[in-house]
Amino acid sequence: MVLDKMIAWELFKTALSVLFVIVVILVGQKFSKVLRQAVEGQVSSEAVMQIVGYKALGIGINFLPAAIFIAVLVVLGRMYRDHEIDAIASGGAGVARIYQSMAIFLLPVSLVSLCLSLWAIPWAESNIVEIQHQDQQQFELRGLISGSFRQHGDLNFFIEDIDENNRMHNIFATNKKTKDIEVINAEYGQLEDLPGGRYIVLQDAERVSGKPGQVDVVIERFDKYGLLLHKEKKLPSYPIEALSITELWLGSSLRNGAEIQRRLTIPLGILMLGLLAVPLAQLTPRGGVYGNVTVAFLIYFSYANLQHFSQGWLLKGVLPFWVSFMWVYVLMMGVWVVLMLRFFGLPWIKLLYRQRFAK
Repeated sequence: MVLDKMIAWELFKTALSVLFVIVVILVGQKFSKVLRQAVEGQVSSEAVMQIVGYKALGIGINFLPAAIFIAVLVVLGRMYRDHEIDAIASGGAGVARIYQSMAIFLLPVSLVSLCLSLWAIPWAESNIVEIQHQDQQQFELRGLISGSFRQHGDLNFFIEDIDENNRMHNIFATNKKTKDIEVINAEYGQLEDLPGGRYIVLQDAERVSGKPGQVDVVIERFDKYGLLLHKEKKLPSYPIEALSITELWLGSSLRNGAEIQRRLTIPLGILMLGLLAVPLAQLTPRGGVYGNVTVAFLIYFSYANLQHFSQGWLLKGVLPFWVSFMWVYVLMMGVWVVLMLRFFGLPWIKLLYRQRFAK
């Protein structure tokens, strides 16, 4: 239990530190893009931190396998350097015992990452889309408010102000579509997407209409009155990353299958990379502090690129879903077998084989 707690705690601290550094670096790049949108007025200053927070959540989940991989290399590499692995081996604990101690940390983390990748990532992405859509509406409304009459299609209107809830105040509009005089005014209004397009919906509106040159006019009052701005309805456009796992599973497109595969690579990547990291962390006499780190990063980038290739082949219909999903892990298991053979050495394996099967 002392060994289990030590390895699990060291892995937790190191993985958290590595993940924090990765998230800070990548979120800084995302923050510059969001800040540029805020300067242009497309995103409000209040929404900037919300979007960055959701982006940080998604980046942290997606790069969790990389953080775990680096953490295992660092922790076991330090244990080799300080000869703690030798002390553990002298007590009768071999590689299997190291894997057992790591499993106490890796298995719960992989289960949590599975839930996060299937539900937290689409939740964060959908919230980003909704925030940007709401801010786009505010951006459009701010363009309508200028303290003077504005022309929009057949409408000439004046909007005095808009509050923080996107509610317009003191609206005055005239319609040039008809030959008659038509004046509409209301104290309040709201921008809404309805069947048929985008409307300014006036509350308690009054419409005054009449023919030019005549004294008689018609005064009508409405609880709600809609002024058409656009015939196309501007609904939020959700990317495939924002779709729930249920929607992806029920869909029949290859893109849905590729997205499911991408989400499942996060928990499976934690287990696979953790498995590979143990033999990679072994130090050679002249290999430096972390002798196999270069090989480890080559394996990681190969693994990540193969996953992208596999998803691309699935999208093109070259491979079916299960073949596209499994072949990378089968290949990585082959790499793990080679690393374990290198870890133990062929003479030791031959000796073990002779002891068990000689008779």
